[in-house]
Amino acid sequence: MLFVPIGDTAIEQAGPKDLVSPGPLDQRTPAPVGNDPFGRWLCRTLLSSVTLLAISILGFLVTGYHPGAEDDGVYLTAIKADLNPAFFPHDSDFFKLELKETVFDTWMAAFVRGARFPLAWSALL
Repeated sequence: MLFVPIGDTAIEQAGPKDLVSPGPLDQRTPAPVGNDPFGRWLCRTLLSSVTLLAISILGFLVTGYHPGAEDDGVYLTAIKADLNPAFFPHDSDFFKLELKETVFDTWMAAFVRGARFPLAWSALL
């Protein structure tokens, strides 16, 4: 800094380095790592999601995928009947009676039509 005396007062003349005066913002220290609640939440969420995905893939690889097994035969038959009623011209009351209180078969048939996926892949999703 340069001081130029003028009478009884001194006028401060700023040089190029003195244009920015140090203030409270310049003296702040960075926050310690791990002190951000959103960062911790995001890390926990990502870790939980990756863990769940890994366990799901492992379970799928161990047990496999068996479309039409157990009661899925009733559901898939009802979906096929909704997609094309000519598949089951008679005796469709057996599976229609099971699913008359639900919208699963009609929703799934609409999904298969809209997504244009095969039925087995749609049931997997």
